Amino acid sequence: MSRRLTRSDLVDAALLWLLRIDWDGESYYFSSYPVDVTDADGNVYQYTGGLGELILDEQIGLMSVSPELQTVAVEVVFPIDVALRISQGHDLSEATGELAKWREGDAYEDRQVKIIGSVVEPEYGTDGEPVTFSLEENPYDDTNVVPKASQSVSEATWPSTSYTVPEKSIGLYYPEPFGQPGIYVSEAGASSTGRGSPTVIVDTTAANTDRVVIANGRVQATTVTIVDEDAATEVFAVTLGTDGLGQAVSSVDLTGAAVINRTQDLWVAWHSGPAMLGVTGAGSLLRKMLLRSSLRLDLGRIEAVVPYLDRFDVGGYYDAAIVPFEWLQDNLIPLLPIEVVTGPDGLWPLLWPHSPRREDAIFTIEDGVNATRVSQVTYDRGRKEVVNELRAEYAIDGTAGALRTLTHGPKAISGDVSQTTSRHSQLSAARPHGTVSRSFETDIVWTDRTMRAILSWQIIAQAFPTRIATYELGAEADWLELGAQVIVIDAGVHLDTVAVIMDKEHTDTGLQAYTVLVYEDIEDKQ
Repeated sequence: MSRRLTRSDLVDAALLWLLRIDWDGESYYFSSYPVDVTDADGNVYQYTGGLGELILDEQIGLMSVSPELQTVAVEVVFPIDVALRISQGHDLSEATGELAKWREGDAYEDRQVKIIGSVVEPEYGTDGEPVTFSLEENPYDDTNVVPKASQSVSEATWPSTSYTVPEKSIGLYYPEPFGQPGIYVSEAGASSTGRGSPTVIVDTTAANTDRVVIANGRVQATTVTIVDEDAATEVFAVTLGTDGLGQAVSSVDLTGAAVINRTQDLWVAWHSGPAMLGVTGAGSLLRKMLLRSSLRLDLGRIEAVVPYLDRFDVGGYYDAAIVPFEWLQDNLIPLLPIEVVTGPDGLWPLLWPHSPRREDAIFTIEDGVNATRVSQVTYDRGRKEVVNELRAEYAIDGTAGALRTLTHGPKAISGDVSQTTSRHSQLSAARPHGTVSRSFETDIVWTDRTMRAILSWQIIAQAFPTRIATYELGAEADWLELGAQVIVIDAGVHLDTVAVIMDKEHTDTGLQAYTVLVYEDIEDKQ
């Protein structure tokens, strides 16, 4: 794991770029100037210099689930005849590389890795001419697919010598439920049961279902409520066993049913505890899905945010082949106050400071003192993008649809449990643009408490316009990371406020450009 540089680390420090290109079994080392770098075992890496000027732009986006890829333009002179090597069948576009920033004197392991990626669109000439290309990494390009193809109903997993599997079940994946889908509180305040996750029939007698698979793998719950199409419910014990290939599955024996109709489609309500082992909330689910991906991960930073994110209850399932990170982008990340970013050790979820506070600022950027503003102040989100009323549909029943709705807006009716309000919503709607509404649906939230928390942070983040400005600082500020809360003082444009670093442009000129996002301060405003 790379050591994160601190403010004191950068006092009078020399920083330079290190670039390693791996091409057909050989490694080539370039740097801002020639330097030998030694690792903890005493191995020496000889970087030969020759690396032209680099500009690397790192950025995050407010409430974005599809971050930009990392890319940097490179120009180097290889110590070999590149054209000759290519003519011999060695494709330069198959090369890969690593770009890192390094503080002179540090161990090799302490370099700050910025990109691990592919050589893209290389251009070359005769021996000794510069080679130009882009080093490009899509840190969000997940190539894994889960569950495995074998984790589904087939003759091999449920052999006909022991089970009578209906034709409609063949090829179906085992469901992968998480949380407690199917359990919710009605508008009347009573605990209620819905159809939370599906079952897959693996054994029948005539028209009656005898056994259903309720989950891929072993679940935490010991009993579940089975719900039929007519909403009849009955509690059954969970059987933890294996299928015909020895794969762990959780199933329910229904032969003793006295209430439910075994000729109907059947669903599960997870009344006795979480469905997926080790998943207690949104943070645990995020961690589990990221670990199932192919992505490079900063495990330490992921672990650090899990407890906070576990405050958000989640409950749902998937029962098809999915790409883990794509599933997170579509289902979980939009609900959480996070931005998934990439750092020296891989991906990690940045807790988004949607309501930054002055006391949480870690640095002061002051125009004319330690910084120079190099841009106009620009509205990043104007009145057309403002949202001050959000309506959510959730607790999605397998056949009945949304069982719960909640609206966070400026005019909630007192005593109506389907409505809530806040000062942010009210002050925003009082402006000339009035009430601006948006609605959404999610099938992985079943509790009112969590939905109130989701709508609360989203209203804070979206109810007012935001502005951005860019400032240049010296290399001693290189320790500042994306998402850091800072104070911006700029008398020329009447700024003295807390802001968030959204963009960091690295150069080798000794100056870095930081773009900050300024939220509107609503304190004392009516």
